[in-house]
This record gives sequence, structure tokens and C-alpha cells, in this order.
Amino acid sequence: MARYSISDLEQLSGVKDHTIRIWEQRYNLLTPSRTTTNIRTYGEADLRRLLNVAALCARG
Repeated sequence: MARYSISDLEQLSGVKDHTIRIWEQRYNLLTPSRTTTNIRTYGEADLRRLLNVAALCARG
């Protein structure tokens, strides 16, 4: 299973990292794991969900 950093998600989705963090906190949109140094890592399901939401936002 692939793991992605927040910068990976930003590059793949076009959504800024700050926005990803806000959506994570405000809407519980994503559920990242944390490394021992407290860095967020995201899975395939998180990436798919973010891409879907980004596409919906782009359409209005």
C-alpha cells in the first residue's frame, strides 16, 4: 500500500497543503497516520477522497 506525504497530495491534487490540513480538521475529510516524528502520511483512500472533493470543488 502506497503512503503519501502532504506535499505529495498537494502535487497530485492541486489542493494547497494548508487547505488539506483545514479540511482534515474541520470536516474530518482525511485520516492520516503519523510517523514517530509526528509527520502525516496518507493512504490510497485518502488520495482518492481528496481527488474527488477537488474535482467537485472545481465544478462548483
